Amino acid sequence: MSRRVGRRNVSRDFADSGSTNIKSEDVGAVICKCKVSALVQTSRTELNPGRQFYGCPNWMNPKGGCYFFRWVESSSDISEARNNDVDGMMMKLEESLRLAESKAVRMKKDNKLLEEELRNWMKIEKDRITGSQNLYHEL
Repeated sequence: MSRRVGRRNVSRDFADSGSTNIKSEDVGAVICKCKVSALVQTSRTELNPGRQFYGCPNWMNPKGGCYFFRWVESSSDISEARNNDVDGMMMKLEESLRLAESKAVRMKKDNKLLEEELRNWMKIEKDRITGSQNLYHEL
């Protein structure tokens, strides 16, 4: 069961595990050994109450997860992860923009060539029609 708190999804599925968790997509991507986004979880144990850590989301899976575990050292770690995500997205967007601009230039050139080809065909057809009309008048 999950509930929405601000921009985060807080899950209560692991209430008896000594932690609550937040999807890492909401705070920055940390990838566990299963190649999936690790969850940011909050410890509810006596030794580390309220301390956040990254954990494998598959840890309760009967087939087993990777048991990935890493403490979140500070809120700056989360900010850094977010910044890295934003930087990566910006790079992808800039590359997409560059490709789109390049495609637009090619399409403009193709369009000019097609317009010229159309003008040539129209001239040929006009000459053919004019030639046919001249033959008709000669008869």
